[in-house]
Amino acid sequence: MKYAAHVYRQDVTRLRRAGTNATMSEAAAAVGLVQLAKLDRLVERRRAIAARLDAVLATFAGDVRVPAVPTGVRHAHHLHTFFVERPGARDEVVRALDRLGVEIQLRYFPQHLLPEWRARGHARGECPVAERLWFDQHVNLPCHPGLTDAQVEHLCRALDTALREVLAPPTRAAVAAPTAGATCPTST
Repeated sequence: MKYAAHVYRQDVTRLRRAGTNATMSEAAAAVGLVQLAKLDRLVERRRAIAARLDAVLATFAGDVRVPAVPTGVRHAHHLHTFFVERPGARDEVVRALDRLGVEIQLRYFPQHLLPEWRARGHARGECPVAERLWFDQHVNLPCHPGLTDAQVEHLCRALDTALREVLAPPTRAAVAAPTAGATCPTST
């Protein structure tokens, strides 16, 4: 798992000023202009992948939760995020996905716990909901338009397998007589 909690344990000893240098280079701007011409196609591909992932996640309703998209909003699926609601199960799901060949990157660490903000007095416990969601429940699945159909199928099968292993461990009867796993619905 990339960006595990131990990555954020380094302390900052001095901070000149808070902020980000978000200056874009000319080369990045040129690439961005080319990508803008492809934006609609890329976003539609992300949405198709997200729909397939949502179909798998829907079979685990109650144990996982996909954030609702507000009415009138079209999600671009920059990331495909879901939350593992069962206490203690998120890390097991992430490890199972990793074992099945799906790399998970946990993004957007709670800002108040970054070293530069801890150096200014912020601490764990200050934003308990954000901390619970990030440390205990949140998972980002790959959802980029460069995924091939075969990779999306592998991702869906791995997601289904990982969630079944962690959230609904097989009974002895199921182990003795395995049944075919769920497949990911095809995109339309």
